[in-house]
Order: sequence, then C-alpha cells, then structure tokens
Amino acid sequence: PASTAPFFVLAGAADKAIVIKRIRISGATLTAVAYLNIALGKYSTNPTGGTATAATAVPFKTGFPASSASLVQGYTAAPTAGTLVGDLSAVRLLGQATTATSGSYLYDYEFEFDDTLPFAVVGSAENFALRFTAAPATAVTLSVNVEWEEYNLKS
Repeated sequence: PASTAPFFVLAGAADKAIVIKRIRISGATLTAVAYLNIALGKYSTNPTGGTATAATAVPFKTGFPASSASLVQGYTAAPTAGTLVGDLSAVRLLGQATTATSGSYLYDYEFEFDDTLPFAVVGSAENFALRFTAAPATAVTLSVNVEWEEYNLKS
C-alpha cells in the first residue's frame, strides 16, 4: 500500500521466541522512479484490518517442524498498525519505474543481524513489521524474503 502502515508482518507464537536472521527486499517498482525509506519496527500488538495475503513459511530442511509464527503476511490494503515499540533498522532504496524503458537492473537490500544480539519477538502479540517511513507517491510492488529461527520458551 502507498502509506506508512505496515506492508509485511511476522508475528510471534505463544510458546516460542522468533529470531530474525535476515530480511531481503528486492524488485521494488512503482509508477515513477523514487527513493523509498523502509523501516523495520518492533510492535507490542498486531495490526488490525487491511487486506492481507498470507505467505507460505517453508522450512529449509525436510523434517524441520512447521512454523509456529502466528502471522506471516503482506498487505495490499493498509492495516491499522499495532503499537510501535520502536524502529530497529532502516534502509533507503531506489524503486524503479514499471515502464519498459526504465531498465531491468534490480537491487537487493538486506537487513542482517548479529547473532550476539538478535532481534526477537516473544508471544503471539509481538511482531516485526516493515513499513515505509514516508508514503510513496504510488503503490509499490516488491518482494520480501525473511529467514527466521524459532526457539521453545522455557517454562
């Protein structure tokens, strides 16, 4: 969505800690070439409303358990954001025009995290979300790839 509301959300699970290892954003296109500022925020409550499309969480290895994440989804219509705890990181990227004359070179932008101090959400209400810090002039199409690990919480 062309707004500052979250466009991708990964929410936790009741009995797990979810730790993000890497986020890759690629292929950003919109009507005209423009810079896009994308923030990775941590939220204490999940978004509501909007039009969401669930992503398929695929384990890297056969035999690994299915994901416990309560939300893994992108939005085509903006939701109402949950309560922002704070921004953890940000990237600035150049979105290409969708016209054929704009060229076809696509950039990858990655958020990578240090294993010594991982970003984690605990419980099904906490979540990570990607959002534009300023509303783009037009709707943006892009790809998001997220790698995460899940750990059982000690009782």
